[in-house]
Amino acid sequence: MSDTPMFCKRCGAPYFKDSPTPGYCWECHRCTTSNTLPAVPISQVTEAAVKHLMEINARRAARLTEECSRCHQKYEHLYRGTLCFYCGGEDNRRAAARTKALEESGISFRHARFQTWEELAATPNMPPEYGRTLEIVEEFTQIGAAVLALIGNRGTGKSQIAAVAVRDVIVSGHTAKYATAIGITTDLKRRFGNKERTNPEGDWLKQWLRPHLLCVDEITELQAGDYSRSMFVRLIDERYAACSPTILIGNVTPEQYAQCVGSSIADRTNEGGLRNCTWPSFRQAT
Repeated sequence: MSDTPMFCKRCGAPYFKDSPTPGYCWECHRCTTSNTLPAVPISQVTEAAVKHLMEINARRAARLTEECSRCHQKYEHLYRGTLCFYCGGEDNRRAAARTKALEESGISFRHARFQTWEELAATPNMPPEYGRTLEIVEEFTQIGAAVLALIGNRGTGKSQIAAVAVRDVIVSGHTAKYATAIGITTDLKRRFGNKERTNPEGDWLKQWLRPHLLCVDEITELQAGDYSRSMFVRLIDERYAACSPTILIGNVTPEQYAQCVGSSIADRTNEGGLRNCTWPSFRQAT
């Protein structure tokens, strides 16, 4: 390898002209063939710059080889960015981040049994309304920007549908959370008990506004007249204003739904949709 350094026009970092990736800046990951100034004369290169160059190349070489999490082939990371040369799969760091997001999503072990919409659709002895609901929820996770409610009888798979929706959003590269209404309101009360927090309400809102998709189960646990219920309504209103999709789940009738969540949320649900799940029990069907 030549000791003659060149400097990237885009980021100013030095690199070797005769490196394993000629014409490629390792610092900003750009092709330097048409984006660099002429090579700097060696007389103008300081000893510190050359030492810095050697350190850069040593660090780059140390992590040059990656192993694909999909096909387990080893490939040179700098040649292909974050894509495996063999199968085009994600690198280990992205796969690890996605796995961590799924672990922290709030999906229970039971609801993790089904992972795709196709697996849910394959459930036998389910009426057409069930398949139509799956289509509506899947579409909502992709383009929804309001509030969608899944209500109806117990055991109809409402929570399972929401769990698959959360997983689907995370796998697609976005953030999503599954939680119960009592869990969200309890989190607010816990923050008030922490004397080190100067703005518990703001911190709480920021926490639950962060996910792109938020699925809230057991909305019947909200207590009318309670302060935490008022804050919950505020949370849903702010998510609606931010065009963040929210799915609410409860074992209630359409008439009971408005009483449960309040007129404000009920009105916003008219935009996202209200799906009354009245088909036979999901547990019996499986």
